[in-house]
Amino acid sequence: MTLTWNFTPQGMGINGIVGTSMEAMMSNVIHVRLGDTEVWDIVNTTGLEHSFHLHDVPFQIVSVDGVPPTGVDLGWKDTVEVGPESTVRIAMRFTDYADDEYMYMIHCHLSPHEDEGMMALLMVMDE
Repeated sequence: MTLTWNFTPQGMGINGIVGTSMEAMMSNVIHVRLGDTEVWDIVNTTGLEHSFHLHDVPFQIVSVDGVPPTGVDLGWKDTVEVGPESTVRIAMRFTDYADDEYMYMIHCHLSPHEDEGMMALLMVMDE
């Protein structure tokens, strides 16, 4: 899965969707299945640094711009800095909770970027 942090005429977005309303975020729901291991590329197409934050599960950094992690990038995370024009690959396993109504958030952890719409929804499904 590739999540793209980007600018649009309406503001900042994830995968081209500016999540400044629930209606907008509902058009950008990311679905995963309980028990699945997922590997995502977080692609920052902007000239700004973004702080990718994932609710529900911790993840591990697989690579930063194709280079294996070292130092502070090792271990379990819930947030990772994604530099300008950079790609961070992460891996996680969804093991604890699934629901077909309630969702988790994925967003940039920088408040002005959240306010500009860098938010999406994550739904963990049983099937």
